[in-house]
Amino acid sequence: MFHCLREAERVAERRDVCGPVRPEAGDLRAKVDEHGPVFAEARQRELDHPRCPPQLVAALGGRALNFRYSLTLARCIGTLRAQFLRRRCIRSVFLVAAGAALFGAGGNEEARAQSGRAVARVADLVGQPLVLKPGQTARSLKFRLPPNTEQGPERWYMIHLDYVLRVSRSSGPGFVWVSASTNGRTAAQIEYTLRKRRERLQIRESQLDLVNGGRRRLLRGRVAIVEFKNYLQYEGVRGGENTLRVAFKSVGMARVDQLEVLPTSGVFLTRRSPYPVKVHASMTTEQVAVGDRFSVELVLSNRTGERIRDVKVRPVYDQRIFKLHGRDVHRWSFLNRPRRVLFCFEALRAGTADLRFLVDSSRNRPSATIRLGVRPSTGGSASGIVWALLFAPLAAGIGYLLWPRREAKPT
Repeated sequence: MFHCLREAERVAERRDVCGPVRPEAGDLRAKVDEHGPVFAEARQRELDHPRCPPQLVAALGGRALNFRYSLTLARCIGTLRAQFLRRRCIRSVFLVAAGAALFGAGGNEEARAQSGRAVARVADLVGQPLVLKPGQTARSLKFRLPPNTEQGPERWYMIHLDYVLRVSRSSGPGFVWVSASTNGRTAAQIEYTLRKRRERLQIRESQLDLVNGGRRRLLRGRVAIVEFKNYLQYEGVRGGENTLRVAFKSVGMARVDQLEVLPTSGVFLTRRSPYPVKVHASMTTEQVAVGDRFSVELVLSNRTGERIRDVKVRPVYDQRIFKLHGRDVHRWSFLNRPRRVLFCFEALRAGTADLRFLVDSSRNRPSATIRLGVRPSTGGSASGIVWALLFAPLAAGIGYLLWPRREAKPT
């Protein structure tokens, strides 16, 4: 049908039969019959088509074939558009999937870099989960590290504490602490606050570590599933035999059914520093006198390349000795490259004081301190010179009047 319509259209263009619109359907049929069987058959099918009513055919007259062709063309355009949108959708889905795969791979690599290599896992030490109950609230495990092992600055040891805590149904208001330590130095401590609200028990969990900072959440039930990571203390790492201790403690009316420490828990080794943000302060001048203006340059850098958020720096100084000109706080959403900051000060009085610069971020909070001595001004001030110039003529006049004179001897 579509081929017949195209052939009829070419015949109509070649013989110029599609003239002006005529409302008479009889003249239309007579003109159709003049131009061969193909054109007549196509035009007859067009007139008999259910989507082309006789009133519309009579109104369109010689354009009826073009109307039918327009309907076919519209359907073809719709089909092509649908195919285009389908292909575009498939391409978009493919790109999103590829991006998610790349992002997931990058996230997995970052997670592996953060997790590090297992040194002493519960699965390797005991071969099964550690289950602690009210009768046995603590458990200690022994593991060994190479001689002369210490925490940092290139190799860092972390605690991974993965556990499932189940609070008893008969529990009331109180507190529960889940902790882990190495060699008596605490590396993990998670606090649970239990309260009664409208005859229902609410459990709020609080964590604090060097990896994610402070975190809080409200549990929906009586079971807490936790994956905790933190760096060990310097005194918690030593060469030779070490002790890993996991325990829980309840205070008040809080009751715990059991604490299950998963086999993935243990001590891990990583090269990612717990202090990724580093700050360095330097001055643009070596000597400062009263009335001088000077600048302090700060350079903030990200040593690990990880995603560090909410970075800000502010100065702390003695306002009796120094005066700040300009912004007192500089902020960045992310620290993905080195940042340089200039703080401009003015020395107000002589003395010695510290200029401290505090950095806050989603990871660590470094600081830099400059001890600066301000010496008295060596030259006169501008106001002193002006007053001296104003009083010099007055002083000269007074001196001239008071200066003793010789009396002239009579001749």
